[in-house]
Amino acid sequence: MRENVLWYIWENQLLTPPFSTKSGKSLEILDKGIANHESGPDFKSARLKIDDTILEGDVELDLHGRLWKEHRHSEDPRYNNVILHVVLYSSSDYVPKTAAGREVEVFELINFLSKPLEDLIDELTALSESTPCQRFNDPTVLQHLGIRRVEAKIMQIKIRWNKEDPFSTLYYFLMEALGYEKNRDNFRTLATAVTLEKLRIFVKNNDSEGLTAYLLGKSSLIHWEHSDHRDTYLQLWHSYREPPVLSMYDWQFYKVRPSHSPVQRIKWMAQFLIETGAQFDNVVAEMEAIEQLISNSMGKGMYDIIVFNVLLPFLYVYYDMRDDENRYHVLDRLKSYPPLPSNRITRYMSDKLRYHATLELENQGMIYLYKNWCAIGDCDNCVL
Repeated sequence: MRENVLWYIWENQLLTPPFSTKSGKSLEILDKGIANHESGPDFKSARLKIDDTILEGDVELDLHGRLWKEHRHSEDPRYNNVILHVVLYSSSDYVPKTAAGREVEVFELINFLSKPLEDLIDELTALSESTPCQRFNDPTVLQHLGIRRVEAKIMQIKIRWNKEDPFSTLYYFLMEALGYEKNRDNFRTLATAVTLEKLRIFVKNNDSEGLTAYLLGKSSLIHWEHSDHRDTYLQLWHSYREPPVLSMYDWQFYKVRPSHSPVQRIKWMAQFLIETGAQFDNVVAEMEAIEQLISNSMGKGMYDIIVFNVLLPFLYVYYDMRDDENRYHVLDRLKSYPPLPSNRITRYMSDKLRYHATLELENQGMIYLYKNWCAIGDCDNCVL
């Protein structure tokens, strides 16, 4: 059984009161909360009454109580505002705690279902089979939607380019890409606060250690740095006497491969800026060198992510601003690019559509489809 059954039950409140938590406290669901399709707790801004206390906060859904520990929610500050752990089943000795050490009440749904579980599963299956995604049979629709996402990225790059120098624009979008799915917002925040202009003094002095220490310190990732250079980085960072931009607890490491760790990504960026000089003399020629540099220093998956999401759109903007027909060659490469590594949304949409993308443009179309229709449950107006 999959977690979407649990979502279906909670979203539609297919439950029969009166309710009680696993610890025996009375429970009233005043507001089930707002579904969260990004990372973090499943429902935000819920309102509950537990015994005589009204609580406002988040709700996390899991099939079994033990998954709180297995998913390491007790180590993740994003779950500090959870006020109820909703599970289908739980073990007798299970007591979830937040990273702040607060115990969370548990609501075991199996005891309060409005219908037998098998009937609810059948209902959900029938509902799923009647949605537009079950009738999907034309990948070109995804390709057209994917073009919309590519056009949006191109516009974002063009807007920044009109405000700053080209390499500063490249720096910002490279930082965004380095954050991948779990830490993208943090990298954006860092790139906005720590502009390339602030880093060029390190680049000018060829100070790789100083630049690395500064970026690790401003991000607070220096507290997660455990290499032989840690003491040197700490000493340098303290000498700068500047406050960090982020907290060490803002960063996500759960299910992040060591090579994809934000610490390693920050170190890569520092070295990248030193090696490139953090400026352009000849954009086209140097972009070819940059692509080769990324190919030599990144795994294939991350290389493809950067090329598709940053380098090719960046080149398109460069040519488009000069009304150069080479932009069409760049666009052809974007349209024919093979699929990038899957993420949470593309896996979900592939399952819903029963289709596996053969082009990255189709994956981009799935993401566009999800964010504009699926995430808000707007099946009636779905483009499919």
